[in-house]
Amino acid sequence: MASSTPSRPKVPKENKYARQTIHITVGRSKTSFHVHYSQLERTAFFQVHGMPATSSNGTPSREPSTGDDRERTLSPPPEIKSEDTSDQAETGTAAFLQDSPSRPLYHLEGFVYEPAAFEVVVNWLYNQPPGVPVNRHVCRTQMRAYVIALQYQIIPLQDAIIDCVRKYHQEYNISFEYITWLTNRLGESPATHTVPMMRYLIEQVAFEVSTQGYNEFARDNPLFDTFLVQGERPVRQALFHALADIARALAGSVAAADRARLDPALGRNRWMMRDWKSPQQEETVPVDIIEVDE
Repeated sequence: MASSTPSRPKVPKENKYARQTIHITVGRSKTSFHVHYSQLERTAFFQVHGMPATSSNGTPSREPSTGDDRERTLSPPPEIKSEDTSDQAETGTAAFLQDSPSRPLYHLEGFVYEPAAFEVVVNWLYNQPPGVPVNRHVCRTQMRAYVIALQYQIIPLQDAIIDCVRKYHQEYNISFEYITWLTNRLGESPATHTVPMMRYLIEQVAFEVSTQGYNEFARDNPLFDTFLVQGERPVRQALFHALADIARALAGSVAAADRARLDPALGRNRWMMRDWKSPQQEETVPVDIIEVDE
């Protein structure tokens, strides 16, 4: 005899990948990224750019960011955005990069918000770490990604990018322009000179000036002389301290192996985020990015 008890309807099990994605466009090219809300929630993305509004059915309904919303998205006026004309993702087309008829909830545009750099960040959120740069252009892209990761407070990615940049400089000399580029984005306060990437770049420059000699380094880096003699640049003091430390260490190192161990690009990574606590982190406020023309 069949049971008279009504059967309980099956409740569909929610797919762990079924949560909504956020449509973000980046750069002047408006390259689309579709990133899961849960992935962005692990970062300070929403602290920086604001939470998306939701409609009555729970789906995001925020209007795309426009010129009137630049303060929230850190997007400068288009006329000073000169570097995005050739921005394309350098690590290949990923699943989250796609053309979509959906309206973007965020548009990010500025000197650090360019598609290739943003892709490095999104790749990391989906467990794809950055690789060692193959040239200066890719190295600069990773530095942009570092500033984004600093702002979004993605600490493991910051450490990974520094490691990649160090490995790149095991084979290639450093470009002094990296210091001025990063200084222009983070500012000239003493606190920014302790940011791990800034500390690494300063120490790498100090090592190469000390080992190559001033004339050779200045010949390969035309802006170095200008940096030393023009304007007020507090970072010069940090560079002088690093030069003095390297000079003292080199004075007691005769063997070539001893000198090689002083190269910041070699050996243990001494520029980890766990060794640095910024005032912004203590206050749980994201690092500001200074938008400047190059």
